[in-house]
Amino acid sequence: GTVLLVAKYWLAATGNSTEGIFGGGYENNGSTNYTDKYTYSGDTVVAGTVLGLARGKLAATGNSTEGIFGGGSTTAYTDKYTYSGDTVVAGTVLGDARYSLAATGNSTEGIFGGGYDTTYSTYTDKYTYAGDTVVAGTVLGLARNGLAATGNSTEGIFGGGATSVRTTYTDKYTYAADTVVAGTVLGDAR
Repeated sequence: GTVLLVAKYWLAATGNSTEGIFGGGYENNGSTNYTDKYTYSGDTVVAGTVLGLARGKLAATGNSTEGIFGGGSTTAYTDKYTYSGDTVVAGTVLGDARYSLAATGNSTEGIFGGGYDTTYSTYTDKYTYAGDTVVAGTVLGLARNGLAATGNSTEGIFGGGATSVRTTYTDKYTYAADTVVAGTVLGDAR
């Protein structure tokens, strides 16, 4: 693939069927609000619109029209990135400020889960894109940070992460009913 324009780590990414947006993270001089717009069809990368707040260890999810970058660096701040016009506005803040969280979602809502605030967290935020509303979701079954998340149109899986030790634990979050049950463990703790 094509390289990003700025080298950074602990960033987040989301996108739709035509492009991906890589945002935030840390570079040599500290946290950044820089974004890269990666267009899949031509493998091109251009600078996107900067986020409203520079931070790392954030999470991102979205749907076909917008991406939500949330949390990071002990903040509840969110950015709403609209792909068609490359515009960024402040979104609705999350219910709990934390970093090293994960996010997934479907076409109507995103779930931000886990992370670290003053301790390892089970907290989830349910971000509804239409109306930009945030409510507390159902807590995860295991408090941890550094986890990852993925999903489909009906459920999200939060997996791995760590407290004082790495874990294979997964949570299965069903969007429609806001239920969380333990999923099948991962093959390796990380």
